[in-house]
Amino acid sequence: MVPEYDMSVDESENSVNLGGLFNVALQLSSDNEIGLKNFYNQSGNDRSFFQQGIVEGSESKYLRESRIHFTERNIRSSQLYGKHVLNALGGGKVEWDYSNSKSSQNEPDYIIFFEAVDLESFRDVDEDLSRVEPEDWKFPTGFTNRRMYRSLEENADEFGFDFELPISFGDRGGSILKTGFRRIEANRAYSQFSFSWGNGDRYIPYTGNRDDYLAGDATRLDENGETGVVMRNLTDAYPEYFGSKKIDAAYVMADIPFFEKFRFVGGLRHEDTAIEVVSKSGRPQFIPDAESGISESHLLPAANLVYSIGERQNLRFAVTKTIARPSFRELTSVAEFDAIGSFQIIGNPELKMSEVTNYDIRWEMFPESGDELFAVSIFFKELENPIEQVIDRFGFISWDNVETGEVRGLELEANKKLGFLSSQLTAFSVGGNLSVIDSEVNRSQLEIDRKIAEFPDLSPTRELQGQSSLIYNLDASWEHFKKGMGVTLSYNNTGERLYAVTNSSLPLVDEQPAEDLDLIVSQRLGSNWKLKFKVGNLLDSESTRFHTYQGVIFPYSAKESGRTVSMSVSFGK
Repeated sequence: MVPEYDMSVDESENSVNLGGLFNVALQLSSDNEIGLKNFYNQSGNDRSFFQQGIVEGSESKYLRESRIHFTERNIRSSQLYGKHVLNALGGGKVEWDYSNSKSSQNEPDYIIFFEAVDLESFRDVDEDLSRVEPEDWKFPTGFTNRRMYRSLEENADEFGFDFELPISFGDRGGSILKTGFRRIEANRAYSQFSFSWGNGDRYIPYTGNRDDYLAGDATRLDENGETGVVMRNLTDAYPEYFGSKKIDAAYVMADIPFFEKFRFVGGLRHEDTAIEVVSKSGRPQFIPDAESGISESHLLPAANLVYSIGERQNLRFAVTKTIARPSFRELTSVAEFDAIGSFQIIGNPELKMSEVTNYDIRWEMFPESGDELFAVSIFFKELENPIEQVIDRFGFISWDNVETGEVRGLELEANKKLGFLSSQLTAFSVGGNLSVIDSEVNRSQLEIDRKIAEFPDLSPTRELQGQSSLIYNLDASWEHFKKGMGVTLSYNNTGERLYAVTNSSLPLVDEQPAEDLDLIVSQRLGSNWKLKFKVGNLLDSESTRFHTYQGVIFPYSAKESGRTVSMSVSFGK
């Protein structure tokens, strides 16, 4: 029986951010420039969480859960770049860059504490917690009190260059030949340790008071060398992993206008991918290290044909091939406790890279104002080995490939100033986009085998995990150039989608994401300073996840993220 939760939540979160930018450029001549870009950000997030309520299932109870969680994040990035014009080659251009970045995340002490009373005992005292007898409190089955220590660090180096050469065909100029190379190398190290409270040599029952349970005389050795409460190792079989990634990519492309109204943009890209992840065993005498890796090469063509219908209208046709790589986290065998959803997350060392072939047709029109747009797009995607988020039969969140899939859809875009309605509205503009999408993938044999008994009419296909069927965004802006003031109201709705595939007899988990309405006000202060004020999630709407079985909806989870208020001051041109 799947437990049903009816909980109330109190949550507090404090965040502190410190960031900075430092950029400098040196103009060696009118044709040569080198520069240095630097970015730094340090953030701390302190979160306290308390929820309590009734859990009904195989063991019905009144449950209380407390969490204290501090997370520190740091990212630093430096990039050295150069831009050079080669007049000897007819105005050819060379651009190059080298960057190094380092990011880290540290969770020095994440504490989770569960306590419960049998629902029958709770109701016997008219649901008054103050009247619950001390001996009726207990640690609930299936919930583990824990303290966790986690850290992650990643270093990345990236180097690339692009060479562009103008070319002509007869008396027709304006064509460009371009080639380039890029290398990305990254290394990640992750470690975690978990401990739980347990009985030592002396049995000390829990009576609803944490201070008494964890008092000094219970956690220290007594005169007999015994303790009442101890910390037991709860660390997973794989408490740490190390990942390395190397990507080499080279391309050649051409931008060629031909005839009077046609333009061709296309090329070929070759990518080599090497990813290795080693999950280190915490019990090497019983469990060996787990290794996973990917070593593949891909040839990725792209072709775009642009037909100029008129001076401000284009019709575009495109065929491209792209790839998607699994992340270090998705490949590791390490099981990680999710701080937000309280679920265990474990990677899949057998994941494959995904390949996508894209077909697009787009009509676009640009009115006289340069920032106005009207466009209609039709797209179709063929998917090979798409990666989906799954929930296995033990409740772990993981990832898996399905063999093939398709995504097709229609997108409408518009951005228009309102001055054509009245001269009083020249400072106002509205915009938005709407996407209607249909997706389909073939279910894995594992999913079919585990569901067919409960769902004898199960279709061999379903929608793609994470793909919404309807997405729309709207925004309205007012901007006063002379006063340097702007106001923007933006609305986003991603529509219902499949949140996770269940590789069990349970129905799939669908999601109705929260609607998002933001207000942003900005004011220029002098010639270089800018003040920005933002209120996020004005609607404070709820995000819900749910199962649907025989036409009945069963809740999986629900969350209100709350409103946010932020203010920033920036300096720059």
